[in-house]
Amino acid sequence: MKILTEARRRFPGAPEIVYYLALAQREAKQNQQAVATFEEALHEAELDQDNEIVNAKFYFNYGATAEQAGLYEKAADLLRKSIALDPANAAEAYNYLGYMWADHNMHLEEAEEMIKHALQIEPNNGAYLDSLGWLEFKQGKFDQGLADLLRAAKNLEHDDSVVFEHIGDTYLKLDRVPEALGAWQKALALDPQNKRLADKIQSTKTTISKGSQAKTNSTQ
Repeated sequence: MKILTEARRRFPGAPEIVYYLALAQREAKQNQQAVATFEEALHEAELDQDNEIVNAKFYFNYGATAEQAGLYEKAADLLRKSIALDPANAAEAYNYLGYMWADHNMHLEEAEEMIKHALQIEPNNGAYLDSLGWLEFKQGKFDQGLADLLRAAKNLEHDDSVVFEHIGDTYLKLDRVPEALGAWQKALALDPQNKRLADKIQSTKTTISKGSQAKTNSTQ
């Protein structure tokens, strides 16, 4: 990042350098700063008629960074621009937008449209199936959500902690607590630093223990 910052200083008016700096800031989780740098890259590119950086991928990266910075409406606008520039190859952008909305309980009908567009392009994509299953969870369609989440897990090349946590959450809604704990334990094994998930597992076990104790006491 230091090299890019220095290059930006030495070569003003080069939008490609500013773009790469924004990507580096995003990679370093400096999302607020990265959003500002993306905006500068866009401004410089608009002044440079020969630039080639402002394309569907640029808007996707900018939109994803805005989402990670918590700027959801801005992210949606940018992802829509990405889709509009290359709709035939926009599966990733369709999915990103749909999942963002679903995860935050926003625009669920539109989220469903976006995710289904992604799946029309790549019907067996595990990440997109996870998005569909999680959307169905948010819609209260737990049986269908579980089926799609299990399909997602089978279609991913590598096990994913988030998918197994989604599966566990859905099992819990269906009162299948042992299966929920099993899925969460698998998720935690894939992401052992996830304290929030570890706390959820412990809380559920504590609730089960208290329930068992209450039943024992009531029969005595």
